Amino acid sequence: MEIPVVTGLILGGIISLMVKIGLDEFAKNRAKLAESEQAYQAALSELRAYPNDSEKRENALRLGREFSRLSREDNKETVYDELAIKNDIDAACAGSFVEAGRDEVECPSCAELVLRKAVRCKHCGHDLAFLVAGV
Repeated sequence: MEIPVVTGLILGGIISLMVKIGLDEFAKNRAKLAESEQAYQAALSELRAYPNDSEKRENALRLGREFSRLSREDNKETVYDELAIKNDIDAACAGSFVEAGRDEVECPSCAELVLRKAVRCKHCGHDLAFLVAGV
């Protein structure tokens, strides 16, 4: 059984259109993924600058989950994705202050204990003004 030439041309055109639509959709998804990764990396950079800011931590978590979903075919994050995001956030907050006592914090520069209300570390002179401001 032969397919008439016109029908063959129409089928060929439909197939070409479907391939083009598929390639366009693929390109859009890749662009969305790249944009999501950039937003996640930017959120992690902000978190590195302000490791004690809970809003920045939540934003990094949300953007990390969005990025991990977009990177999977089924758009679902896995336990492994959650662990990777947690590790990224923990690494970004690694320079965070460690609380020692009720009124003391550890200086990020020299690791000596200083009063929470101190503006400058008495041991090394590191600026602690952002702590007093509550950032």
